[in-house]
Amino acid sequence: MLDSLESDRAFVAKVDAQIFDLEAQISALRITISELSAAKGPAEQRLDAYKYPVLTLPNEIIAEIFLQYLPPYPDAPPLVGLHSPVHLTHICGQWREIALTTPTLWSAVDLAHLKRRLSVKGAIWFAEMWWPRSTPYPLSIHANDYYDYFSIFSTALPHRARWQHLTLDLNLMNDADVRNALEGPMPLLRTLKILVRAASSSPLTLQSEDVPLLHSATLDDAGIRSFVLPSAQLTSLTLKPVHSGRCVPILLQTTYLVSLTMDLIFPYLDGDVPENPSVTELTLPRLERLVFLPTSDPDTKFLLLLDTPTLRCLTLPESMLGWPSSESTYIGTLKAFMSKCRSPLEELRIFMPTIPEHAYRDAFPLIPSIVHS
Repeated sequence: MLDSLESDRAFVAKVDAQIFDLEAQISALRITISELSAAKGPAEQRLDAYKYPVLTLPNEIIAEIFLQYLPPYPDAPPLVGLHSPVHLTHICGQWREIALTTPTLWSAVDLAHLKRRLSVKGAIWFAEMWWPRSTPYPLSIHANDYYDYFSIFSTALPHRARWQHLTLDLNLMNDADVRNALEGPMPLLRTLKILVRAASSSPLTLQSEDVPLLHSATLDDAGIRSFVLPSAQLTSLTLKPVHSGRCVPILLQTTYLVSLTMDLIFPYLDGDVPENPSVTELTLPRLERLVFLPTSDPDTKFLLLLDTPTLRCLTLPESMLGWPSSESTYIGTLKAFMSKCRSPLEELRIFMPTIPEHAYRDAFPLIPSIVHS
């Protein structure tokens, strides 16, 4: 019995000695690891700076790179996903902090085209987070009233004093929420684009004192019937698609227009389109750029109705130059139109031509740029 106890004591002592030796080795190894880790630190920093040079850039430079990632203002990035500033907040903590403290990243947003996986409730949450981040910069917003989407746009109403560029795709202009949203002061508003699916029976008038900076507008045929704009202050106007008869009343008031783009459609498609027979000439004394889109009504009456003494650039489909389609008809129409211009055009662009380019160059040798495509 005593021999067995003595043997156990000797074994325990031996194991304790081995454990002590191993712990000493472990302690030494830990010291070595710590020293090696400290030694490699500077080398790792140099390697990281080489591999990820963006991390060494000042925050101001990174913020500028972020701005280049987004569509150029006033084009609007999506609320979430690629090309949204929200995406930049998910990369790392440093980038998140920079993105959240750069208000220009949040100065434009597209609320009209949501990702399928994003619910209206989720979009409202993101939108409510968006507006404070953009303060104090002006806003560019694209929105619509389909389904419950207008409730998303409604989150921007407290910030209407900062609206600068507004694009609205509207289904029903008779909706009280839509009308209430657009009535009242919008002191920074410069451009307004409105597409309306169904015209309002009671047009909404935007007063000049409410939109003193408004200078550019885009309206479709129902939009012309749904909105009364302060036309006298507009310098740029796009009407598409519109019946030619509806264009006359608004163009009679836009004497400061510099740029006009139109997509004309046949007036007989809608029986209530005014013909305006008493208007024999529409003078736009400051117009420099006139564009008729390729789908425009080929009737030459509207073209010859215009008097544009300061016009510099004309773009139109060849079919708009008259019927029957012949070189003499087309050239004759252009000469009649240009006879009211004070000086030769700087540029003439003809879409979908049927006669050769040299015919236009021979007829108008003083026009330096003729594009025939």
